[in-house]
Amino acid sequence: MCWEQHQYAEKCIADPKFDPSFYGCIFAAPQECGVDGTWKDEAVWRAANPSLGETITLESFAADAREAEQSPTKLNSFLRYRLNVWTTQDTRWISPSAWGACANPLRPFGDRPVYAGLDLASTYDLSALVLVCPDPADNSCDVLPFFWIPEWRST
Repeated sequence: MCWEQHQYAEKCIADPKFDPSFYGCIFAAPQECGVDGTWKDEAVWRAANPSLGETITLESFAADAREAEQSPTKLNSFLRYRLNVWTTQDTRWISPSAWGACANPLRPFGDRPVYAGLDLASTYDLSALVLVCPDPADNSCDVLPFFWIPEWRST
């Protein structure tokens, strides 16, 4: 229900002629702030909370942000409840910034050892083969995943 109302408000904001009897105003941080790190900026906080400093103290808000920085789960809640960013999951095992830091091109495996993990599904689930190639030179790993789904589940 809330998401439908949000989408309706966005339509009315984008085109006031869509429903002139509806007034929508959305105060929210940019959707990408959870990925690009701008959620830590006070200017972003104020954009999503125009009454910051009146209804909640800046110190309290900053304390919540510090907690969010330490936990992906708390970050998701901070984004959703403090910055009005629609999030899609309650918990994450890796933070967006850590995930983004891994965005490097796959290097040739060369003569490095390769470890394979295989998860075969019988009928419903995804099947996966993941190749992991550690690089002791920089203590990193190259990962090459493959996924399959039963054909009848793909439609």
